Amino acid sequence: MSLKKCTRFIFLIFATILFGVSVLSPNNANASSTNDIFRSAYNIGRQKHILTNTNMTFKDFKAICKNSLFPSFLKQLKANPETTFQQYIAKDHYEVPIHRVGDHPQTISLKKANVTASQTDNSSTDQSDYQMEPGDILIIYGTSSFKEAKIFGHCAIAISSNDILHMPGMNLGTQQWTKKRFFDYYTGRGSYIEVYRMTSHPEYAKEAAQYAYNDMYKTDSPVYNLEPWLYQKEKSYCSKYVYLAYWFGAAHAALKRFVTGFHYIMPHHLIYDFSSGYSPADIYKVTE
Repeated sequence: MSLKKCTRFIFLIFATILFGVSVLSPNNANASSTNDIFRSAYNIGRQKHILTNTNMTFKDFKAICKNSLFPSFLKQLKANPETTFQQYIAKDHYEVPIHRVGDHPQTISLKKANVTASQTDNSSTDQSDYQMEPGDILIIYGTSSFKEAKIFGHCAIAISSNDILHMPGMNLGTQQWTKKRFFDYYTGRGSYIEVYRMTSHPEYAKEAAQYAYNDMYKTDSPVYNLEPWLYQKEKSYCSKYVYLAYWFGAAHAALKRFVTGFHYIMPHHLIYDFSSGYSPADIYKVTE
C-alpha cells in the first residue's frame, strides 16, 4: 500500500470512530463536523439540480443522512476505504427519485384511500388507486429502504396486478409478496414508494415480469449476494434482480451494457441504467 493510500486509510478509520459517534449521538461535541459534511453534500446536490427546496429540505436531508445514509456509509468503508461520502451519496441520487422530462407522478395516500373505501363499503382498497401492472418497478425511499439490505435503497418488480418479487436482504432469497403486504411494510415512518413503468414499451414490461417469475423465481431462484459480477444469475440482490429480469427477459437494447460485467446496480440509480428511449416513467408516489 502506498503512503498516500495508507494515510487515507488511517484518516478514514479515524473518521469512522469520530463521526460514527457523532452521527448516532446528536448531542456529541463533534455534531458540527458531521453537519458540515451533510451541508456540503446537500449544496453539491443543489448545484447538480438534483435537490431542490421542493423535493428535499436541508432539515430532511440532514435527518436521513444522520439516521441512515452516514451510518451505512461508515459500515461499507471496510470494503471500500477510498470511497468518500460525496461519492456514496451521489450513487444514492441524494435520496430523491429520478424524474425524466415529462414525468408527473401522482401522489397516492394509502390512508386516505382506505378511509374513503371504509366510508363506502367497509372494505380495504388494497391500494386500488394504484393499478399495478406486470413489470412495474417499485423503488423505496426513506428509512424503510435500509431495513434488511446492506446497501442503501430497495426495489422490486411487479409480476401481476397483485404480486411482487423482491430480494429484501441476506439469507432471505427471493420473496413473493402481495401488493398489500409490500406497501404496508415499506411505507410510513418517513418512507414512500416510487412507481416506475415502461410506458414506451409495455410488451417489455410484461416479458420482464414473466421471466422474473418463471425463470428467476420458480426455476432458478438466486441467493442473495452483493458480488459485483452483474451478468451472473446465480447470485443477486434487489436492484440487480430487476435489471436482469429486463436484460434476459425483455431486450438487451432496453438497458445499458457494462462491458466488463464488474458493476453494481444501485436501487436509487437503476432508472439511469435503462437506455435512452426505454427509460421507465415515474407515474406514482405512494405514501402511507
